[in-house]
Amino acid sequence: MPDDTPTGIPNPDMPGDWLVPPWPTSATFSDVVRHFVSYHQLRNTNTAHLVAYFEGFQAALEAARADEWTDAMHLRWCATMRDCVTRCARLHREQRMAEIQRANDRISKLPTHQIPTFQEKAS
Repeated sequence: MPDDTPTGIPNPDMPGDWLVPPWPTSATFSDVVRHFVSYHQLRNTNTAHLVAYFEGFQAALEAARADEWTDAMHLRWCATMRDCVTRCARLHREQRMAEIQRANDRISKLPTHQIPTFQEKAS
């Protein structure tokens, strides 16, 4: 029975557009790495995009079929890739949360205008 789990990372700012287009659900760990690297967000500084990219990459690696290679060097490479992508996801998530906090702080410091009540208007 084929796996109907959707793949691909949607663009957070453009519904219906892909940040990373779908990859085969039967992709191996190495296939997933190759796919994500070809859509790397190298010049992208939008933290919402970077969070989506690295969290999606992290989930895709966890869901990927294991490679047939079992030598120690390849297994170490897989562990290093997982660790690197996990650290990137955490870093960009923290950056995004800090941006949101700064924006919320700026909003809370905006001056508020009092709307006169009916009684104040009548006097």
